[in-house]
Amino acid sequence: MISIAIGDVKHNPDYAWLQLQGGTLLPGLLGASYEPQASTGDLVEERIELVFKGTPAQIASVLMRLEDQLARAKRYTEEQVGCAHYLRLKFEDGGYYYYARILNARLEPKGLSLAYYAGGSLGVDLIFTRPNYFDSEEIAVPIDNSSGSDVTSGLTLYNHDDGTSGHDNYFFIDDADIVTELPAPLRLELTNNYASGALKDIMIGSYQYNAFSGLPALVYEGESGTGGTDQADANSSNAYFRRLTWNTVVWEDLLYWSLTSANITKFQGRSVMPLMRLANAHSYADLQLKLKILAGGITLYEGASISADSSLGYLVFPALRLPPAPLSGAISAQAHALYLYGLKTTAGSYTLDIDHMLLLPLDSFSHYQALINLAQNDRLIDDAFDGLVNGVGSGLEISTHIPLKQGHFIRPGHDAYFYVFQSDGSDDAPIERTISVKVLYRQRKRIV
Repeated sequence: MISIAIGDVKHNPDYAWLQLQGGTLLPGLLGASYEPQASTGDLVEERIELVFKGTPAQIASVLMRLEDQLARAKRYTEEQVGCAHYLRLKFEDGGYYYYARILNARLEPKGLSLAYYAGGSLGVDLIFTRPNYFDSEEIAVPIDNSSGSDVTSGLTLYNHDDGTSGHDNYFFIDDADIVTELPAPLRLELTNNYASGALKDIMIGSYQYNAFSGLPALVYEGESGTGGTDQADANSSNAYFRRLTWNTVVWEDLLYWSLTSANITKFQGRSVMPLMRLANAHSYADLQLKLKILAGGITLYEGASISADSSLGYLVFPALRLPPAPLSGAISAQAHALYLYGLKTTAGSYTLDIDHMLLLPLDSFSHYQALINLAQNDRLIDDAFDGLVNGVGSGLEISTHIPLKQGHFIRPGHDAYFYVFQSDGSDDAPIERTISVKVLYRQRKRIV
C-alpha cells in the first residue's frame, strides 16, 4: 500500500485530500499504518496508526486538519450536511483507487503521548467505522439495445418495445463488462432528450439472471391477448391496440395473455409490477380492475382491485410473483395465463382500449415521483454509491424527484436487462417519447 488519504469524492482534486501515507505529507506527519480487517457484519471498526514528528506547531496543524475532516464525516452521517467523507486507498501495483465511507471516527493518543509530544513526536490511532466493503473509482458501462451496441455516451430508450428496430424500452448490461466481487453500485444518468414534452414520473426495474436462466417475455401487446377486437393506431405500440367492451355489472373476464411453459419457467419465482398503457383515456369514475393468474383453469393468484384513475394514461397494478408459488425447477413449469378482470357499478356499456402490458421486473426497482418535471436536456441521476437522487438542469442541481426506492446494483456473474417506463406532464405515457441513458459502476469488494 503506497497511498492512504481522507477526503470527499465530490471535490476530489488530489490537493483536496488529506494524505496520511504516500505522496506529499503535511509537515509534522511522518506516515500511517493500516491493515483492513475482515468482518461478517455490515459495519467494521478499524484503526489507522499515525506517526507525527516535527515541531509542536506542525503537529498541531495536522491534528487540526484531521479533526476537521473527521467532524465533516460525522456531520454528514448524522445530519446529511456537506459531503460524505471517505478513506481512499491505492496499492503498489497501481490500478484503481478504492474508497470506504467513514461513518464515524475519533482520535486516540498512544501511551506516554505527552512525553513524546514534548520531544517532537507523537503516536495517534485514528479509529473509524466504515461499511464492510470498498468501492473503486467509477467505470463506464457499455450498454446495448437494438439502437446501439457498447454505448457509453448515451443510449436512446423509447417508451415501448415492439418489432421496430431501435424502439426498445430497455438497456442490456453484459456480465463480461462487469468485474466485481459483490453487488456493484450503479450510477444511472437519464436525460430527457424528447423535444415535445416534459418528463414526469419514471419507473425502472431490472431482470438479472445467470447462464442457467434466460429472459422471459416482459411486454405483452393488447392485440396478442385473447378477448376484444383489434384497432389500428399509429400511436400505439406495434401500431395496434385491443378494444374491450362489456355491459355487465359483475366482475367480467375481459382479456387474457398466455404465459407458455418455457416463458413462465424463466421467471423462476421473480416479482414483477404490471404496468398497463392505455391507447385512449377512459372517462369512468367507478371502473375497477384486477389481475388473476390461472393454470389449468385453476386460480393461483388474485390481485387486489385497483381504481382505474381516468386522469392517467396508464395503470399500475400490485406487484405479483411468477409463478405465484415456489417450484422445484427440476422440470419446466406448467403454462399459466394472465387475466384482466373489470368491474363497473352502473348500467351501460364500457369500453377500455389496451395498448400493452409491461411486467416491470423487480430484481432492482425505483419509482421516481416528480416534484419538478424534467424539460428537454434535463437529467435525473440516481447514484447508489452515495445514496442520492437529484436532477440537473442548465448545469445546476436541484431535487426534482422523490424516489420511493433508490439505488440500483448489479450482481456479479449476472447479465441484466433494465426496463424504463416514462410518463409526461399530462400523466400520459406516449410511446414515442425518449430518454438517453448512461450507466457507470464501481467495483465493490470486501477485502482489498
